[in-house]
Amino acid sequence: MMANSTTKKNHHFANSTIELSVSCRNLRNRDLASRSDPYCVLYTRARPWNTFYDTELGRTEIIADCLSPAWTRKFTLEYRFSALQPLKFEVMDSDPGEEKEDDFLGLYETTLAELLARGPSRSVVVPLRSKILDGLDMGELIVVCEEVFPGGEDSRMIVKFDFSGEQLLKGTGGTGSGSASGGGKVLGRLKASMRRNRTFLEVSRSNEDGSYSLVYRGKPAGLESKIPGTTLWKPVQLPLSRLCNGDPRRPVKIAVLKWKADGQHRLLGTLWSSLEELMRAEGSSSSSSSSSSIYPVLPGTSFKPITLKPNSRLYLERPSSSAEEGSSSALTPTLLLRELSISDQAVPSFLDYISGGGTQLHFAVAIDFTASNGHPGDPRSLHRLSNFAQPEDQSTNPNQYEIALQAVGDIIAQYDSLKMYPAFGFGAALPPEFKDPARPTIEPLFHLNYTSTHPYCVNVASILEHYRQTVAAVRFTEPTRLAPVIAHTTAIADRYSTAAADAGKHYFVLLILTDGGVDDLPETVAAIVAASSRPMSIVIVGIGEGDKEQGFYTMQMLDGDDGYQLAVEEGGSGGSGRIQKVAERDIVQFVPLKQFIGTDSSPAEVRREELAQEVLAEVPRQVVDYMVARGIRPKNRRRDSAEKKA
Repeated sequence: MMANSTTKKNHHFANSTIELSVSCRNLRNRDLASRSDPYCVLYTRARPWNTFYDTELGRTEIIADCLSPAWTRKFTLEYRFSALQPLKFEVMDSDPGEEKEDDFLGLYETTLAELLARGPSRSVVVPLRSKILDGLDMGELIVVCEEVFPGGEDSRMIVKFDFSGEQLLKGTGGTGSGSASGGGKVLGRLKASMRRNRTFLEVSRSNEDGSYSLVYRGKPAGLESKIPGTTLWKPVQLPLSRLCNGDPRRPVKIAVLKWKADGQHRLLGTLWSSLEELMRAEGSSSSSSSSSSIYPVLPGTSFKPITLKPNSRLYLERPSSSAEEGSSSALTPTLLLRELSISDQAVPSFLDYISGGGTQLHFAVAIDFTASNGHPGDPRSLHRLSNFAQPEDQSTNPNQYEIALQAVGDIIAQYDSLKMYPAFGFGAALPPEFKDPARPTIEPLFHLNYTSTHPYCVNVASILEHYRQTVAAVRFTEPTRLAPVIAHTTAIADRYSTAAADAGKHYFVLLILTDGGVDDLPETVAAIVAASSRPMSIVIVGIGEGDKEQGFYTMQMLDGDDGYQLAVEEGGSGGSGRIQKVAERDIVQFVPLKQFIGTDSSPAEVRREELAQEVLAEVPRQVVDYMVARGIRPKNRRRDSAEKKA
């Protein structure tokens, strides 16, 4: 995938606005003549991996003479799934008019993700701690986390538009413009036009400064042979919050473009309107129909049709450059609004599923130890250890594998309360085999902790420790096989999700770190297709420059962002009776690490957050897609507005 494209596409699922309400119980009294006057300050770190908190996010009001305060002032934060967001709550006793500093009453350190993922609800009760003595009773901090929506709960409803286009390009004519004479030639011209004249829709919403932000781009479609001169696109489905921020009067822009292979798509016409204006049409009601959705919809969701004038035509504003190729001044580009409807249920958010202990995210990792990485003692090796003689001491100058593992692992670890991380290696000969060239036994998959009974490590630091020990102990070999580790992780996911009672409780993210080529591509594709129906995602980080001949082409194909759909043939023999099984959903994300490595002396610190953001960009969307496809509702989800009104 290309940097930033996937991040923007999945912003709706990965980012949310969170409101934190704070209160305390049984604070220590630091005043002699009265009780303490407490207030709370919230801090974060400008660079998440620093050890000190240097940025104040806000502070509550002061409540006089109170040891169990409930503050009314809230903290509003932007939650980002793929970011490490450390927080420190510090409770202080205000001493106005005195020369000495305010008295310290207690602190609590955590991350925003850990707050959201804890407990049976979104209310978290934790002990405050002292700066000096452990175990000292400082009272309790209560934090209530709430996901907020600028347009209210109704802004989570889904709007569906079904448009067709007429008179978009020269020679396409209008509806019913085909001639019965010269049937063969007309049909031939129509077929050629269908191949050549592919168009697509873009929808943008207005911003406060008058600019527009793209919120939807459809797939190109050709002319419809049954309705000459008419283009039919897939229906557009968007949450109200994304379309207009919950405000039906906010302007929206709908553009029609002609698709071009070089990416220089040509604007054919623009409709300037709003949801309110589109809903004003009168006449007979349109019927609602099911269709593939760009946003997941829970089973049982229905769409309430808006009454429309039959064949409501919306005329587009032609661009000033309409005299270019394929345009004609006689054309009036037109959109036909065939259906406009609004869902009766809100689209679930990623936080609906993972907050309050509803869904546990589990992190697994697989590391490539094939010979193409180079011997770890070689300065050019991708597995180079800065202190090869003492692999446990790698405090400075981490290699690319360590950078990627730390950046991604630190994020996912926040959501896993079990703290059990399966870690694997592949492509190496293990002791004692590697010592004897006559015994070229290669392990397609081995536990990084060298324990035969289980592959689990207790934290990311433990994975890094076992990785460094493995680098110094094994012999790098060939081939590069990804299928075994994908199949093994799929089996682990199956064990956690087979029982009906466990549905929706667990979701796995497999991180594969590899330097390029795949030697078992058919088996890898089959393993991914099988995994696409399981509660798991696969993120692949390309280390180094990739395969000598093809770079990272194979990994990009597995990603599927360029329209390549993974499929495998099953059943039959010799081509007879075989059927094609297509991946149920897109679960693979590939990112080359070299995009995030700078030329300075500490690339790990400079680009680590950007790397994690890009690598994990699709995970929230994939979690929601999986849950919704199986009718799994969030365990702790607040009832949406439609249910409240029922």
